[in-house]
Amino acid sequence: PALAGLVAGVVGISESAPGAVVRRQAAGGLLPLVLSWGGPLEIVSLSAGQGAGTSRSFVAGFMPGHVTTRFEEGQDCVQVYLTPLGVQRILGVPGRELACRVVSVDEVVPGLGDSFADRLGSASSWRERFGLVADALLELASHGREPDDFVDWMWGQVEASGGRVRVSDLVDRSGWSHRHVTTRFSEQVGITPKAAA
Repeated sequence: PALAGLVAGVVGISESAPGAVVRRQAAGGLLPLVLSWGGPLEIVSLSAGQGAGTSRSFVAGFMPGHVTTRFEEGQDCVQVYLTPLGVQRILGVPGRELACRVVSVDEVVPGLGDSFADRLGSASSWRERFGLVADALLELASHGREPDDFVDWMWGQVEASGGRVRVSDLVDRSGWSHRHVTTRFSEQVGITPKAAA
């Protein structure tokens, strides 16, 4: 419950293949935090933005378009699906700093980087891995910066409407100027309210 609205899900992945696996992953409303103890995942290309290269553990910010990834033979990781507000609260960086980028976890939150991923790999079960991840996320969230109330509210309205809400109506209801709302929302979430909708 303490992670509600910050984390949309956590998935454990252990997959193997006889050779290379290439995937095109579409952009979405959640931001993946990948904690990998297996072989590295190569970010082959981004349709927009920067961050192509090879990394074990990384976080991807909001970006238009898709990301193409590749791995050889196997991949073992835990993927945490952060909400836009969860990025700031858990990772301690505003969404703007991750927008259109794929960034090594060691650059953002060193405590969740390769050494933490190695602990996940050494765990004896998925239950233990998920427990380690939950404990780490709760600890980070307890020290994180809260989003502005109106940004939290506005994101909730956009999400609840499936993106069909009129942003100008939300701005009017916020009581703030359009410029202020757009600036604060973009800083904290990583994209403008219109792009979010």
